[in-house]
Amino acid sequence: MGKRYALKMLSLLGFPTYMDVNYQLPQNLHRLYKATSLSTFPDISLDLNNSYNLAVTAFFEDDHTEDVTGDVVISCSGEGVMVNGNELTAVSEESTLVTVSYTDFIGETVSTSFYVNKSVSPEVIITANDISREYGEPNPVFDYTTEGGSINGIPDFYCDATELSPVGTYPIRISKGGITDDNVTFVDGTLTITKAPLTITAKDCTREEGQENPYFEVIYDGFKNGETETVLTCMPTVTTTASQGSEPGYYDIDVYGAEAQNYDMIYIKGILTVTEKDEVDFTID
Repeated sequence: MGKRYALKMLSLLGFPTYMDVNYQLPQNLHRLYKATSLSTFPDISLDLNNSYNLAVTAFFEDDHTEDVTGDVVISCSGEGVMVNGNELTAVSEESTLVTVSYTDFIGETVSTSFYVNKSVSPEVIITANDISREYGEPNPVFDYTTEGGSINGIPDFYCDATELSPVGTYPIRISKGGITDDNVTFVDGTLTITKAPLTITAKDCTREEGQENPYFEVIYDGFKNGETETVLTCMPTVTTTASQGSEPGYYDIDVYGAEAQNYDMIYIKGILTVTEKDEVDFTID
């Protein structure tokens, strides 16, 4: 209630009710203010000059809901419906797609659509194709498939995921965009972000027999977004079978055990070379 009251007062006082784009909202407030979806509506049949009043609920990232009926924008594809506030009135028998949109405090918009006096023409289902990419990479080009007929125009896509987004699944929102057809249904897809490969190589090194093993170093290749080993939740273990008493020869330097949220590890062994100890000549001429 406090959030809704504050935003309403800002609006009445003539101040912006959207967050400054340069402000970094704390994560706990981001979840409070970020709308994820709106309530859905079935298609409506209205006789000429009859009306229907919409009541719209917004669902937020922290799982709370709000009545946003007074804050939505209602648009229609055609002239079959007249909009007055949240009231829809049929002014003809034309099939009309009604889109209800709500922009949250963060400045992001969610929407839902339904038909008034839906046409009996075959429905076309437009589905955003599921797709995957590695962590740290840009989003691929989103695509779609249609079922039930052809369409005119190209839909719009939106996905929250960026190159900084962690491993996980993210909805690919698909909307009308440039499609001119009325009798269409949109089905969202899923973007799956997988772990990026991170290669950890044990560096080769050399010591004389009888000496203790040196400190083993590793080389990382594959970090994304300028990250370093500080993102590892478990540092790699580097070991060898060679001990201080091992004879001259070559010994594997094994590396293993690293863990990170957004990386799959690839390990490459190194080589420890144990050389013969230089003999000191104490002969007196």
